[in-house]
Amino acid sequence: DLERLRKSLTVRGQRLSHVAKRRTSLVTESRPSDDARLFDVEVGETSEGHPVVMNLMRDGPHCVVSGMTGSGKTSFIVGWLSRLCNQTTLASLEFAVIDFKGGIDFAAVANYPHCVGFATDLDEGAIDHALLGLEAEAARRERELRFGKRLVDLSRLIVILDEYRAVAAAHPRAVGIMVDLAARGRALGIHLVLSTQRASTSISEDILANVPLRIAFRALTPHESFFLVGDDRAYRELVIPGDAVVASASGTNVKVHFTEITSQNNEAEQDTGADARERAPATTPAVRRLWSDPLPARILRTEAESLPQRAHPSGRLAGEPSTTFGPRLCLGVVDARDHQSWESAWYLPQHDGHLLIAGTARTGRTGTIHALVDSARGQTGQRVTAHIIADEVELWDWFDPRCRRSFDDAT
Repeated sequence: DLERLRKSLTVRGQRLSHVAKRRTSLVTESRPSDDARLFDVEVGETSEGHPVVMNLMRDGPHCVVSGMTGSGKTSFIVGWLSRLCNQTTLASLEFAVIDFKGGIDFAAVANYPHCVGFATDLDEGAIDHALLGLEAEAARRERELRFGKRLVDLSRLIVILDEYRAVAAAHPRAVGIMVDLAARGRALGIHLVLSTQRASTSISEDILANVPLRIAFRALTPHESFFLVGDDRAYRELVIPGDAVVASASGTNVKVHFTEITSQNNEAEQDTGADARERAPATTPAVRRLWSDPLPARILRTEAESLPQRAHPSGRLAGEPSTTFGPRLCLGVVDARDHQSWESAWYLPQHDGHLLIAGTARTGRTGTIHALVDSARGQTGQRVTAHIIADEVELWDWFDPRCRRSFDDAT
């Protein structure tokens, strides 16, 4: 019996060794090198039972995922992203999500510390804001590379855009931004994952030309399958949710069943993401954002003044000392999308001259005046005189020198 057990264990060990040797990437039949394994994620298995490893940075740089509703597209993306975040640090990986389905499907990964942007169609203006943030991020990475940083010094950024066709229809400028990122993303460390139900009617040739990694879940028509992976297997062979045909730079299509994260594993991975925040040392900088939150309806002057100061047209910051003496009045907060943050906005009367505040009723004109007066009251070492003129008749009286003395006495 011991001899039979020994032989059985030997055979099993040889089988496991053979399977391990077959752990290949989607592109190459050679085993990945150690320096590239950081982004290796086992996502499923082939129809022969061999494990399949996906590495977007090596197999991509971008990926298009297409398939009918319920075929498993979003489950695959969430599962792959969860595993990827659990084996990488914030210094090596960041991701942003633009979701046109309300964001419910990506709630499992929204709280990960790697998440630097999350926008859905439920928040008015959020997707437009996110698109501007992506443009600003590409420009920021260009600047850093131009001024001496190496690509390996930048964290990899994965941009996931779910329901791409709907986003492109509602926000046409998204198409141009995705085309640009698809062309320049590899050089900037930015990787796209575009998900759609019908790639043939939404993904342009300009984008597809830069996307070697294509994953087709169950397709609605043979044409849809041919468009993405070059054959009709996604239409003809796929029935079970989670089955897909993967086309890559190797030129050989592979039928894969992607494993789905169970609810228990999903909860554990969310806990891992939360623990990562708690384990971070006190010196770790706050997680940055690709785009800032929408501006608040109200903000205290002290809070506005504590924000970074927006550069003045003169080239210096509004709060910096200058040869121009006089009050510096805080107007409020600016959504500085070029800097991907909020900044305080200032008015320097001695330097800026006259200020015109225009707008229709109930748009904030009077509130702006109150903010200026409140800021003037907080000035130290500066004498500020404010004449409050209630209507147009009093304004003309104030301009008339014959009336100004009596008018000043009255105010």
